[in-house]
Amino acid sequence: MKCLSSLPRNHCPAWCEIRTSPEYVARHGEPASPDELTQHSTLRLVNPWIRPEWNLVNSIGEVQRLTFRGKLVADTPDMSLDVALRGGGITLLPLFTVIEAVRTGRLVRVLPEWRSPDIGVYALLPSRQFLNAKTTAWLEWTEKHIIPRVESDAAFFLDLQATYSTRPATPRSRKHR
Repeated sequence: MKCLSSLPRNHCPAWCEIRTSPEYVARHGEPASPDELTQHSTLRLVNPWIRPEWNLVNSIGEVQRLTFRGKLVADTPDMSLDVALRGGGITLLPLFTVIEAVRTGRLVRVLPEWRSPDIGVYALLPSRQFLNAKTTAWLEWTEKHIIPRVESDAAFFLDLQATYSTRPATPRSRKHR
């Protein structure tokens, strides 16, 4: 059983992608590079576990660290997602937060060659020894129900990424607010 035997290792592939609504892109255009994100309305997620800047990587290992003065600073992914869905800006959110909106076309990917570094899906426990029955049952349930779903979501986004890679390049709009 992966969860119980490998704590505190990363259990699932996960990362964040840059997303916004099609309406936002229609009104403001799409940035052509990470640096152009500063000219757009960004929706930042900040809480004690998430740093305020966006750390982005691409497939050839380039790294961009961006700091914004966005319109909205949210402490939950759901709030940032809601504002993005309403056309309020561009956000960087985990796959498991945006998957339904992506599947239904309510969010589009911005700068598809860029994403966050991998983030972990962890179970944090004070000790691997002497786990009580409730904790063991919860870990087993997570292993059976949550981990496969996160892995499936990651596979969906990897397949989607492949379509971005094979699609002919299109000119990006450079409209801004």
